Amino acid sequence: MPLSALRRLPAVPARTLSRCLQRSLPLAGAALLALPPTAQAGRPLATDDAGTAKHGTCQVELWQDRQPDARDTVLAPACGVAEGIEFGLEYSRPSPRTDITGGAGAAMKWVPSALSWKTPAGEVQAGLKLAAGFIKPRGGSLRQADASALVLLSWAPASTVAAHLNLGPGYDRASGKTAALGHAAVVYAPGERGLLFAETLHNSRSAVFGGATRVVGGRVWIKPEVLGIDLTAARTQGSRQTTWGIGLGWYGIAF
Repeated sequence: MPLSALRRLPAVPARTLSRCLQRSLPLAGAALLALPPTAQAGRPLATDDAGTAKHGTCQVELWQDRQPDARDTVLAPACGVAEGIEFGLEYSRPSPRTDITGGAGAAMKWVPSALSWKTPAGEVQAGLKLAAGFIKPRGGSLRQADASALVLLSWAPASTVAAHLNLGPGYDRASGKTAALGHAAVVYAPGERGLLFAETLHNSRSAVFGGATRVVGGRVWIKPEVLGIDLTAARTQGSRQTTWGIGLGWYGIAF
């Protein structure tokens, strides 16, 4: 079975709130804010897979992450603009709206077929993701907050199991600091109706980018590979609060 059959879904742009948004919201320290926004992906995983939307198709994802006193709502469309190339945009709106009233992001994934290998241990696929995040301060204009460049690796050792690894630098503009990012996920898809996953998200500068975060969750397909609902739970190291997420995704939209 090819990796594309095990991928959660074509990944979308990274989440778009910066370190200064982390300071300004009660959600600070939660999973959606724990790492540089441009290092993260769409639902339900934050770890990217080495795959893209098919050429000539788009997807739209809408999700909300929340804690008792705050929430973050995100809309993220993405399209396969060529074979192995995906471009996506994202808009996020925090609530309550304090010093930061919104965020945006853009990302490009390149996953060439030449970087695919069939081995005795399973199929391996590699790719690259470049992303940038922006924030809109109250009374100000949109400005860049962060950027990242990640090498993506996906491995399918069995027809129902896949593993994903992201490695690369992330830059936080507010602090002027760069960190090494490392995200890893394991996905189990026992059938066409859903999947379960667990992942861990790390960086080398927790004082700037937040502590390590662990996430578990799953997807239920209403219509396999077309319409799905996600549920996630995440906790950041040092925090006693859990961030709960729910999302809806629509895929394979032709253009």
